Amino acid sequence: MKSTAIGPNGAAEAAGPETERFSPSSGRWLGFVSAAVGVLMTISALVTDATGNRDLALAGIAIALVSWVVIIRPQVAAHEHGVLLTNMVRDTFVPWASIRGCKAAQTLQVETDDQTFHGLGIGRSARSLMRQRRGGGSGATFGLGSGGLFAPSRIPTSQPHHEPVTAVAYVDYVESQITDRAGRSGDGESGPVIAWSPLPLVALALAAACVLLIFVL
Repeated sequence: MKSTAIGPNGAAEAAGPETERFSPSSGRWLGFVSAAVGVLMTISALVTDATGNRDLALAGIAIALVSWVVIIRPQVAAHEHGVLLTNMVRDTFVPWASIRGCKAAQTLQVETDDQTFHGLGIGRSARSLMRQRRGGGSGATFGLGSGGLFAPSRIPTSQPHHEPVTAVAYVDYVESQITDRAGRSGDGESGPVIAWSPLPLVALALAAACVLLIFVL
């Protein structure tokens, strides 16, 4: 089943009600920090000298907007009808019945018969990927077996002595949840849906306008 690119928020509508929102990768905190820095730059510039610090205020707005679009906005969530990959400017809905495999590398890769969709909100760090290649890290590769069910090599559980699950183990959990739900979904006729999201597009346009004004005015 081929993907269909449609207008704003068709992907979210096709996904149905959200059932579980997966925690994004730890690098997301950097987005909140940079966005906060941008907001503080803008406020400080406007309060001290709005005219003289105009460029600083514009730069702060641009930093905050780009941080939200690029780092904060991307996320992955399970919905009633499939998985919704919210990326920077596009949302992708993949029905459970269309999923043939799921693997987390630098991005979360959701595979169908025709193509692989990437979720930017969840991924493994370069360090954990290197550890996996050396055979010393956790992680699992998932796919449809001959029986039609997904078979994760390991589903993470809480660590002994009530220690929290590690970041890598949580990525394994996301993989297992998506593949397990897809394996129990049965057949379906609908295919993936890709939709542009207007709000981040507007945010990037405003950020570009701010940068342009810095050099023009």
